[in-house]
Amino acid sequence: MSSLRSQARGPRIADGWPRAFWLWLVNPYDYLWIIHHHSMRPLNRQLRFALAAATTMMALGSVLALLSSRGPRGTWGTAITLVILVLQAIVVVAIMRLPMPRTRRRARAYFVGLLIFGDLGVAAVMLTLPPLDGAFGCVLLALTSTICVYFVSSRWVVAHLLFAFWFIIASAWRVARTDVVDLFGVGSGTVAMLTAVCGAPIASHVAWTLLSADARQSVRDPLTGLRNRRGVEAALEVTWGRARSTQAMLAVVVVDVDDFKAVNDTHGHDEGDEVLQRLAGAMLAGMGDGAIVGRTGGEEFMAVVVGSREDLVRRVESVVPRLRVAAGPQDTTAEPRSVTVSVGAAVIVEPASPRRSADDFREAQRRADGLMYEAKRAGGDRAHIADL
Repeated sequence: MSSLRSQARGPRIADGWPRAFWLWLVNPYDYLWIIHHHSMRPLNRQLRFALAAATTMMALGSVLALLSSRGPRGTWGTAITLVILVLQAIVVVAIMRLPMPRTRRRARAYFVGLLIFGDLGVAAVMLTLPPLDGAFGCVLLALTSTICVYFVSSRWVVAHLLFAFWFIIASAWRVARTDVVDLFGVGSGTVAMLTAVCGAPIASHVAWTLLSADARQSVRDPLTGLRNRRGVEAALEVTWGRARSTQAMLAVVVVDVDDFKAVNDTHGHDEGDEVLQRLAGAMLAGMGDGAIVGRTGGEEFMAVVVGSREDLVRRVESVVPRLRVAAGPQDTTAEPRSVTVSVGAAVIVEPASPRRSADDFREAQRRADGLMYEAKRAGGDRAHIADL
């Protein structure tokens, strides 16, 4: 259960800037969280638009370099710039057309890949230009700095800033060797470029990371580490979209512990909390990968699951025996006792368009809630399932 509790806490929030900076550097980074960072709904369309816009601006820089009379030098320079431009166009289309990643590993590869591509693409094009033009183009690295602020871990921020720092220094050295600008001019331009590309992003990333940690806690149940009601609703868009794209069904599952008051009255609230944590772990294991699982009330849980009807029925029915977790001290000679649950599940056979998802979800939630109470009136320790 320690992993569930640590998941609920999220990254530790520091009191002072030195400690905040250290925790910013060493704390793990949840790449998948940024896709779900939201007020009430994931910002997938907005994220795609922002990333596509940044890559489009880099592509525009490549186009202008090719059209300029001071453009890439030689056949190789022109060929390199054309290749980068084509790749930038492909990346823009891919960002807008392909779905956002749904696992942490893929999210990490997605955002880090965009960062590396942006840095190397800008650097490659700028090196084909005359020194002064290439130095001006270093400002495009600010676009990849923006990606750093919102989408990658602190370690990748540091890697990007080191790359940008030395590339800007190298570009300034190229300009200084031409005698086109005196050393004072080169120095002032270098300081301004380093401030824009390297200075602001690191402070912004520290602040953003701390704010994200606080926001993450607002959608998590602190006792179990599961999502709270707001967190379940906030994650719905991605799951709903997966159901539509795979032409699968979607089930809203409501679980309530039978006579949970007796557990608290008999064994105390500390044991009651332990039981809820055991139930949370069993729910996560029972619902399977890709399910949204949350604690939505005192002893009430909810899950949103995607799959075929047979798969959904199997998973819902398996919840009942899986959640017969132990209640009370287990180190006594007395016969161990376990809690039981009542389960209601409403299956949305054909998930509607995303614009109707909120209304359909609420209807399914009400139906699942009613089915759960039917199971409870029938004696509990059972599941009732119905289609919508």
